[in-house]
Amino acid sequence: MRWAQGGYTVVEVMIFLMISAVIFFGAVSVFQGQQGKTAFEQGMRDFSSQLQKYVDEVSTSVFLGGSDYACTVSSSTNRSILSVGAPGLGTNQECIFLGRAIQVIPAQQTIYIYSVLGNKSAANGEPVTSFAAANPEPAMSTGTDLTEEYFTSWGKVTSSQVIDTSGAASDSNLVGFYNSLQDGYQNSGVSGAQSVFAKGYNYQSTDPESPRSEAIRSCVEEQNANGVTCAATPIINSWNICFASTGSNQTASLIVTSQPAGISTEINFASCT
Repeated sequence: MRWAQGGYTVVEVMIFLMISAVIFFGAVSVFQGQQGKTAFEQGMRDFSSQLQKYVDEVSTSVFLGGSDYACTVSSSTNRSILSVGAPGLGTNQECIFLGRAIQVIPAQQTIYIYSVLGNKSAANGEPVTSFAAANPEPAMSTGTDLTEEYFTSWGKVTSSQVIDTSGAASDSNLVGFYNSLQDGYQNSGVSGAQSVFAKGYNYQSTDPESPRSEAIRSCVEEQNANGVTCAATPIINSWNICFASTGSNQTASLIVTSQPAGISTEINFASCT
């Protein structure tokens, strides 16, 4: 039997090193798991805050990028068209900012936020007073694409479900938040703002190539075209998005609730699928 320096056998030294390695890698795993847990929880909070910001911009009719474009109504489609390099959306233009449509894609980490425009006036020249009369149109054409992207490095969407005003639940990967245009909705309570309502589109695509597609356009326009049936899209009371952490075994739900008093968000750090 050979003896290592200090009186320990080679076998004993090897056993000690093996045990030390197991303890070390176990500690590293625990540390990385804790880091992943912290990143996931903070990421959920950050996205919740950002989503609330998007909604607040809807209630005040303010959105980024509008000052770089002019907006007119197409004589052929009777929908909004942006052009580059002209004065921004102002009182003399033909369009209004209606809100945002938000697309999530299960198993992916990028969330897409579409700016939705509408006609300022009806065919008779009177101001539009309802969402439907405004002919909603997403601003996502080449050269005038106002779509924003939000990357969730900390987690992936696993599911997305909406509950409409009748209490019926359905899968939906596209939800819109829109200005009510004082269309029978109570005021949001925010000074200078109008109330915001939510719509859950009949859109369940999980294709990573689906963003900015004609199917998205058809849904926002509430048309039955391009493979989707989005006519008469219902108003919803809530939207539940489940996320799974990419750095730990955590899951959590972001619950977005729509009420006459406004839109609110809540995070539930519990099991979801």
